[in-house]
Amino acid sequence: MGARFVELLRLTALIVLSWIAAALFFATQNHLVESVRNRPDDLERQILEMLVVATAAAILTPFLLYVAEHFPLRRPVSKRNLAVTIAAVVAFAILRSAMDLAFARLMYDDLTLDIYRAVFLAVFHVHILLGGLVIVIATLAALRRELAQRQQREARAESALAQVTLHQLRADLHPHFLFNTLNAVAALLHSDPPAAERTISSLSELLRRSFSVTERVEIPLGEELEFLERYLELQKTRFGERLSTRIQVDDDELLRAAVPPMLLQPLVENAILHGVTKRAAGGIVEVHVRATGDRMHIEVRDDGPGTDASTIFERGNIGIRNTAARLASLYRERQSLTFRNEGSWFVAAVDIPLAWTAAERIAS
Repeated sequence: MGARFVELLRLTALIVLSWIAAALFFATQNHLVESVRNRPDDLERQILEMLVVATAAAILTPFLLYVAEHFPLRRPVSKRNLAVTIAAVVAFAILRSAMDLAFARLMYDDLTLDIYRAVFLAVFHVHILLGGLVIVIATLAALRRELAQRQQREARAESALAQVTLHQLRADLHPHFLFNTLNAVAALLHSDPPAAERTISSLSELLRRSFSVTERVEIPLGEELEFLERYLELQKTRFGERLSTRIQVDDDELLRAAVPPMLLQPLVENAILHGVTKRAAGGIVEVHVRATGDRMHIEVRDDGPGTDASTIFERGNIGIRNTAARLASLYRERQSLTFRNEGSWFVAAVDIPLAWTAAERIAS
């Protein structure tokens, strides 16, 4: 009730102030016109008369606003509502004209019936125009309000859908990550049991961290790289000297930048799968992070034979497709995940907005 009262109070103030502004405009305009014609008049009297006229209009304006709100000019009842609106505007004009005549009778005693009739007809057309203008303004305001409300509903629905999608994508990371990492352990069970034991211990810690980070929308790049280093240590247990890695961050400040959790692990996994495992001698996997303006660029490179960049998103590359979907869900058109062959290197390139985590924003 309190909010509704405040809303009505604001509407009343807007109506009154609008008509007062109109009254002052017409009073000064009439005064200037009469001065140009060398027929000076009393400005204070002009203002007083116009304020009385404006008061009468302000009293009747809520009636027009009610009609505009309850009889909107739209299908399927547009014809009926148009008839009601026209009738309301005519009624407004008649009442306003009658008020003008009553005011004229108070101000002037010697007006004849013919003069009353002439005055009524003269002001009737003006009030038709003013009444129609009020209806148009109210209708446009209602349309704008409805458009804003619809956009808010669509934005909320879109945000809810994006959250559901993102939650599912994050949930999909765990079985995919666990399956591929267990494969690495299985490969060591017969060839190097002690290494398999160490790998299981590392896997346990890595899984614990993966479950904790993927429940968050964003984490600092430094935390993401720390997770990635643990993952690479696990992979080195399997590949030994066949796997060489290098992580380069151009500016230490970027370690505080926000990235989606487990963004890099699927890209590095893909580089190992299509790079290191394809060569008997192994290969190199590099991660390079840099910033340009308000954008952050991350590249994962390997010197193996790579794969066809045009088919990287096809069925089977679950981690890659999941990563692309998460980036699209979080950043929409402000992100890109591309793949290219660059000489002897296969490159996965991520481009996202440079932003800081919530904790960093609060701290700054």
